[in-house]
Amino acid sequence: MNNKEDFLQYKPVHILENFYMENDKVVLVYTYNTRWSTFMKWLTKKPKTKYMHLDELGTYFWLNCNKDKTIENIIDEMAIKFKDSKESMETRIFQYASYLAKEKYIGFI
Repeated sequence: MNNKEDFLQYKPVHILENFYMENDKVVLVYTYNTRWSTFMKWLTKKPKTKYMHLDELGTYFWLNCNKDKTIENIIDEMAIKFKDSKESMETRIFQYASYLAKEKYIGFI
């Protein structure tokens, strides 16, 4: 991600489509399916499927990654909903969205 102004205008979209709701929170489900990752999971005795349980903030962000809203729109809504400052929410969402993008769970348009 380039600078803050560019980041705020991105529209996040899901790349990972496999998720479900549990106790009003999102659970992301990622299955390693390349030969290399399958082999490494077997070798290290780690599960082939990874589950990521999102908290309330993560769930709200995930459910709003719909290519209709910019990051800035989502941050504004979240700052109001969770009674936090916009600056604080920007910092949190920048880190969170960067992680989701690095893991290839979301992309940006």
